[in-house]
Amino acid sequence: MERKKIILIILIIAVLAGCVIGGYYAYGHYMNQKFEENFKLQYQAAINAQKHDNASEKYLKGNSFSKPDYEDAVNNYLTDQNKSVNYLKQRIKYLEEMEKYSPDEIHKKYTEALMNNNLENLKFSQLNIELLKLLVWPGVFSNETRAKEIQSQMNDTLQKMEISENEISKAKLQSSELNNQIQNLTEQAEMAIY
Repeated sequence: MERKKIILIILIIAVLAGCVIGGYYAYGHYMNQKFEENFKLQYQAAINAQKHDNASEKYLKGNSFSKPDYEDAVNNYLTDQNKSVNYLKQRIKYLEEMEKYSPDEIHKKYTEALMNNNLENLKFSQLNIELLKLLVWPGVFSNETRAKEIQSQMNDTLQKMEISENEISKAKLQSSELNNQIQNLTEQAEMAIY
């Protein structure tokens, strides 16, 4: 009788230990899966933002302030820049989710650096839109002081973006597993887009 109780207790402990260990691994798998899912979504948002950013640039190339269609070109530029900003905001939401589901500290550092880079990129894009509106709508260089402030802020933002890009590279170099995972996820996201 005593032996059956001991066997029963050992069996219960073994089942509980198996459940705890299995739950731990299942939770890790879930976290990694959510991280990867949000990585792909943020990558697709980044590609869409870049497409609109590139499309906006073509509107101003070759135009001068004297051409009659310049106002249309500026409107088209601003429309695409605003779309790019919206995709950057969407990307930041996915990055927040990535950070929440980061499976370990290295993934978290990588996500934080990517988030900082995108927050600065968003700020730069918004300043760019403000500068163009300032220079075009009220009249060229109507508010030279504000234009200089914006350009100074844009330069500061570019420096912060460079720092965060270095942080992204450092995080990827700390773990070959993270680097390989990012490469694989990037390829999967690109295949889904194209």
